[in-house]
Amino acid sequence: MEPDVSPSATPQAAAASSASTADLLEKIGGLNARLERAQKEIQDLQTSDRSWVKKAGLVIGVLAGLVAIPKSVKENVQAWYDPPRTSIEWGKPLDFHYDVHDRVLRLDFPILASNEGTTNDSIQEISATLLSDRDRSAKVLVGDSDVQVKEQGKSIVQPISIESRSPRSLIVSLSVNSPFSEQALGFEGRRIVDVVFKTRSGKSITQKYCFDFDKEQGREVLDAKEMHLWTPSCE
Repeated sequence: MEPDVSPSATPQAAAASSASTADLLEKIGGLNARLERAQKEIQDLQTSDRSWVKKAGLVIGVLAGLVAIPKSVKENVQAWYDPPRTSIEWGKPLDFHYDVHDRVLRLDFPILASNEGTTNDSIQEISATLLSDRDRSAKVLVGDSDVQVKEQGKSIVQPISIESRSPRSLIVSLSVNSPFSEQALGFEGRRIVDVVFKTRSGKSITQKYCFDFDKEQGREVLDAKEMHLWTPSCE
């Protein structure tokens, strides 16, 4: 019987195995170095006088160098650390128009929506209330479905995106249907239009338009004459 002889490794196989081992050792060495750097940076943060919010952001930055954080998680962290800074500048005039055929009162006014933060935002909901300054129980509600927003003459649907450092000039139209349209025009004393914008970031932005006109002006509106109120101030 011939002796059982195991085949010896070829020079090429031996060289490939040696190269693979070298690569693995190099990767392990690189990972150890990164872990040591991360540990040192975290220790530095623990002894620094930075606020806890800044510390949290820097710790996430350190960990991001070790693990690939998904984009959605990074965006959520960014929104928490640097939230949107959305603001709305209210323009004039406040325009009134009464549609005699449909008996609908429309109120139009311009706004400039801006976001000075680095995280994008959006307007999710718009609502309004028309009420009398003399009798606060007399009020007319305008829901989100009765609000129209236009940009450069074209209607846009909600939510309305407010991107970082990209202001948008918009026209907001509020529609009040009958019989509430006549009720709103019949209020005594000063009228108040209270408008609320709710954003995706959870912010509520409120502004009031205040104005007054006599019964003769009310009849003009009911006769489908459009009115432009250039100073609808609540001061």
